Amino acid sequence: LVADLTSTGTCLEVVGDNITIDGNGHTITYTSDGADQAAVYSRYASGTIIHDLTVNMTSDMGGNGPSAIRTKGSVTVYNCNINVVQNGDGTVWGLSSLGSGERSIHHNTFYASGVGSVVNIQASGVSGTSKVSGSIHDNDSTLDGSLKQSPGSRPAHIAIAGSHPDPTEARMLVHSNTMTNASSSLRESQGVTLFEASNVDIYDNVYNDSGGHSRSITLDYAHNCTVHGNQLSLGHSGGGANQGVRVRYGSADNEIYENTITASGQDVFCISVGAEGAQPHDNVIHDNVLTATDQAIRVTTNIRDIVFHNNRITVNDGSGTNSAIYFLEYHTTTESNNIENIYFNHENVT
Repeated sequence: LVADLTSTGTCLEVVGDNITIDGNGHTITYTSDGADQAAVYSRYASGTIIHDLTVNMTSDMGGNGPSAIRTKGSVTVYNCNINVVQNGDGTVWGLSSLGSGERSIHHNTFYASGVGSVVNIQASGVSGTSKVSGSIHDNDSTLDGSLKQSPGSRPAHIAIAGSHPDPTEARMLVHSNTMTNASSSLRESQGVTLFEASNVDIYDNVYNDSGGHSRSITLDYAHNCTVHGNQLSLGHSGGGANQGVRVRYGSADNEIYENTITASGQDVFCISVGAEGAQPHDNVIHDNVLTATDQAIRVTTNIRDIVFHNNRITVNDGSGTNSAIYFLEYHTTTESNNIENIYFNHENVT
């Protein structure tokens, strides 16, 4: 670009493969209420490269809305600043990367605020068939304002869906990102969320949260993933429990290890396993350093074949359940504490 741009609809559309957009430090100011729109839209092309661009987006959209940048196929995005204000009650996206292909999303800054839902980075294919791989690393992501769950999605820093169902395929790497929930008014937000995703490694990320009813890292229907070396710090400002790593809904063959998780306040849990629905199973959780005021490890219902070992747990003085390991007495009309083969070995509790 050679100048700043202003647009009320899609501003730049990429229609050919292997096109580079060099923002050259310029800014696109973008306003849109259209669902299938973006300031920069690589609709059908692959191999797009976008760098050194600032996008300031404002939306009043209800339902699923626009994106600051939306791509399909293989894409590289770096050194960009994406700022999104969502004044509507729907969901909009900072960077939405859809379809099969290699992602390289790095050294960008994302800032989202408003009253609806914003997903700063999305990498999503077609569940069960996509070939999403590559890396999301060294990004700085902030959620602010009064963002909350809206039609379409929870607010999230990084959302990955449908990546590589075949365990022999290439992996998706999510590492060295800094994620901050800057407002105590935030509700139902997520740090890194996996939905029907496989072969994802989440490591060396930093997450700081002061909101309510949030999850730092969520594994829903996730398979053959690792979560390790992350620094997660959680507070609580009401509106439901905050959780560091949550494993549920049929997630299997995952390994969670060597994370440092600090959960301050009541209704804040370091690690939570189990939920109604499909049974999480065959997961290993080990060598984590967990510090909690309330519950360090929370086991709810409907899980099997989970191994915990060599976790170091410190529970500070406080009111509430105040437990290192807590089994929730939880019943539904179809399930009654369906918990099988849960092993705790060599836990170090202080």
